[in-house]
Amino acid sequence: MLSRRNVRIKSLQALYAKSHIEDQSSEDAVAVYHSLLDRTFSSLAFVLYASAHVAEYVVILSQRKKSKHLPSDLDLSFSDALGRSNVVQSILRSVDINKQIAAWNLASQLEESLTKSLLQAWLDSESGKIYLSAENLEDEGACRDALISIAKFLLKSDSFDELLHDLFPTWADDKSLILGATKKILKSTPVSDGFLSSYEPSGETVDEYGVDLIWKTSHHNDTLTDLIEPYLKNWDIERLAELDLIILKMAVCEFLHFPTIPTSVTMNEFLEVIKRYSTHKSKEFINGILDTMKTKFLTQGLIKKEGRGLIQE
Repeated sequence: MLSRRNVRIKSLQALYAKSHIEDQSSEDAVAVYHSLLDRTFSSLAFVLYASAHVAEYVVILSQRKKSKHLPSDLDLSFSDALGRSNVVQSILRSVDINKQIAAWNLASQLEESLTKSLLQAWLDSESGKIYLSAENLEDEGACRDALISIAKFLLKSDSFDELLHDLFPTWADDKSLILGATKKILKSTPVSDGFLSSYEPSGETVDEYGVDLIWKTSHHNDTLTDLIEPYLKNWDIERLAELDLIILKMAVCEFLHFPTIPTSVTMNEFLEVIKRYSTHKSKEFINGILDTMKTKFLTQGLIKKEGRGLIQE
């Protein structure tokens, strides 16, 4: 689920946290990194759970409409098929999702008033009206489309977005990633047990690259500072924004200590990171520093890449 750019951002956040806590070790930074990954994974589980939970609320809404003293024809015809569908129930019954929801006590965050208002807002939307006008509301495809529509609707809702920001500190960074994963999962509903494990942050990119980037940037911190300082064009390193300096150190660390990553990839990726987290002026400044350092280091033979197409950059 996570790309190297996502991993770079998590590593940056962990290193930034390390710089703000006195006597924090590299081990502590790695622990923060893994905690951030766990929260990203739990946010995916929560969005899936919340989407299905809102969809299931049509069962309660249907019961209330039909139990009115004088129900209208619309009340009596209101279908609870979506909430009872296997598409929705497979998400709510998922052992993987419920494990995440229980671990972080997330079920209690979906108060009935919020669930009800989100469902009603969706039913009143164009997407909700399209579902309600379908010929067969019990059709699996119609229920799947409705659940995907609800998920998209929730992620555009101010009240739900506010809740996600409160629950998950890095939600602003993770939102587009979670939306993409959510749509992919819901397109495959009904889901079977074990499906969520394939989205769990793991593998070489997360466990090796991300941890290595934190370790090596921390271990070579003083050397990286000494290497960068002469290229600051009379700018006192103490006046450089802390986040910008950490990004510079991470990028230079990749130049020197990650032989299979092309310098052009390092440049492009960290410039995208700086674009998201700093100013336009900082992006131009850091781009100039990294480009100059890369050229100088290549001339000095300090950058040694291996692999096809990387030996001579």
